[in-house]
Amino acid sequence: MGFFSKSPSASDTKCKSCGTQFPTPQRLKRHFEIAHKKSNEKCRKCGNEFHSADELRKHKKKCR
Repeated sequence: MGFFSKSPSASDTKCKSCGTQFPTPQRLKRHFEIAHKKSNEKCRKCGNEFHSADELRKHKKKCR
């Protein structure tokens, strides 16, 4: 354990919508975007839809 690292508390990594616990806040964020976010991100060039803005950003690098 590091002296300067802050481990997330249970409330920081628990989904408020369904109660699922996650090991990191990043995993919680991804879960929420995929499972509970209503609107999908859509590519303007090809029309493909993605669960998160991060997935769309990665796609845009390849979509020409």
